[in-house]
Amino acid sequence: MDAAEPISDQIDIAAIAERILALIAGNRLVLPGIPEVAHRIRQAAADLDGSAARIAAIASGDPALAAHLIKVSNSVNMRREQEIRSVLAAVMRLGFRLTAMTATSFSILQMMGAAGGRQPRVRALYQHSVAVGEHCFALAEQHPPLVPEDALLLGLVHDIGTLPILQYARQQPALQAPRVLDEVIRRLHAPVGAALLRAWHFPAALVEAVEAHEDWQRDHDGAGPDYTDLLIAANFHVYRGTSHPLAAVPEEAVPALAKVAPAATREAMSRARQLCGIGPLG
Repeated sequence: MDAAEPISDQIDIAAIAERILALIAGNRLVLPGIPEVAHRIRQAAADLDGSAARIAAIASGDPALAAHLIKVSNSVNMRREQEIRSVLAAVMRLGFRLTAMTATSFSILQMMGAAGGRQPRVRALYQHSVAVGEHCFALAEQHPPLVPEDALLLGLVHDIGTLPILQYARQQPALQAPRVLDEVIRRLHAPVGAALLRAWHFPAALVEAVEAHEDWQRDHDGAGPDYTDLLIAANFHVYRGTSHPLAAVPEEAVPALAKVAPAATREAMSRARQLCGIGPLG
C-alpha cells in the first residue's frame, strides 16, 4: 500500500460504514453493551408509575452499581446529615433522573474497560471522554434549561462509535495499518456512535449531538445553545493546547462558541467526576 496515496483511495469508507451500521442494526456486533440493569433502571426512571423501591431493586442486582450509587449519594455534593447505607435511600436522595444517569455513565465507563482498557486507543478514548464529559457538565450548569447530568452523559458517550469500529477492524486485515484505522475512526466514529446510541434508546437530542459534534461550522437560529453546541464547545476547550489537529481550529470558525459560556469551573467539573465515580482505567 503506497503511503503517499490518499487513504480515501485505498479503502471504501462508505462500504465500511454500511457494513458496521448493518451489524449494529442487526445486533450482530460483538461489543459489550450497556448492562441490562442500567437499561432497566433508565426505563423504570422514565415510567410515570415507577417507584424508588423498584429502581432500587433493579440496581441491587448489580452489586458494583449498587455500591456506586450509595457512594455517590454520600459524596460531598450530595451529603446530608444522615449517611446513606441502602440502595433505596440512595435512589431517594439522588432522585430518579440522577440515578438513571449515574447508572448509565457508570456502565459506559465499565464498558470501555471491558472493550480493552489496556489498549492505548481505548485509554485515550476514555481520558478524552471523561474530560469532555466534565466540561459538558460544567457548561450546562450555566445554560438552563440544558440539564448538566444529561450533558455529562453526552460527553462520556460522544466518541463511543470508536469502539464498534475497533471491534470490526480486528477481523479486517485491510484496516490493521494504524494510519488507515485512524482515518476510518475519524470519518465514521460520529455516525456509528449515533447509530449505537439509537439502538440503546438514548434521547434524540443526545443522539443528534453525537452525530453532529465534529461539524465545527454548525450553526442554528436559536438564541441559546443546544446539546450539540455544548458538545462542540467542550471538545474545542479540551483540544486546545494539545497536538490534536483540531487544536488549530480558530475560535471564530466555531459558531457554537458564541452561544456557550466559555468558562468551565473546576468546582463544576469536580461535581461531574463525583457523579459517575470517574477513576483510572485499567
